[in-house]
Amino acid sequence: MEKVTIITLVYNPGKCIYRCVDSVLNQTFKNFKFVIVDNASSDGTKEILEEYAKKDSRICLLRNELNNVRVLHCIRNFVNTEYFMVVDHDDWLELNALELLYNMVEKEKVDIVFGRTDLRDVNEKLLETRGYFRTEIISSNELPEVFRVIYWQLRTLWGALIRTSLSEYIDEKTFKFLLPARYGCDTVMVLSMVFSASSIGFIKETIHNYRCHESSGSYSFCRERFMADWVLFDLAKQLLEKKNGFTPEN
Repeated sequence: MEKVTIITLVYNPGKCIYRCVDSVLNQTFKNFKFVIVDNASSDGTKEILEEYAKKDSRICLLRNELNNVRVLHCIRNFVNTEYFMVVDHDDWLELNALELLYNMVEKEKVDIVFGRTDLRDVNEKLLETRGYFRTEIISSNELPEVFRVIYWQLRTLWGALIRTSLSEYIDEKTFKFLLPARYGCDTVMVLSMVFSASSIGFIKETIHNYRCHESSGSYSFCRERFMADWVLFDLAKQLLEKKNGFTPEN
């Protein structure tokens, strides 16, 4: 049986889909299944993905007629492996990403392991590298001590291998509250799972590449985003307070 499920939600990614899918299928670690949900793409992506699925049995291709399937739905319905990770449709993985992440979760028995991310422009030029700067394992009780340093990695599902059982602890009430804003849902999921984990690992290697688009939600500032960040602040505050970690620095 496969050890890992990789989830990619797809909606009109254009030619970027080739880099994304190829980076997953060519991983040095082979024991995974690849769940791709096509959220009603209309740019020819449907046919491209169908060709990939014909050639590689690890692909589980699903078509949705509306752009409304979320990662949480995929975890609940399509993941039956011990671990999962998420790759956006215009991002790509380093070819040894899964191998590095899986080796750490197996060797150190951590619940989540994060790698670093290279941020790149639309032409794939490197802008900066983000993520925790050394390979380290921390316990749940140590989270407040490094929270301000690792918070960027807790904002997103990118570049992390996560024990699937932790999804039971996701704050679904807050998740559903933020759905209309289309921003912050990933952060709810990661915060919920990290603060429920026994231990968390970090590796210093870059394993994930994020393609920056000026039109993406991460670069927009509006009332919905402001309100979502307020909700996320309150969630983080509650989780930190349980560990006596709501300090001025955090």
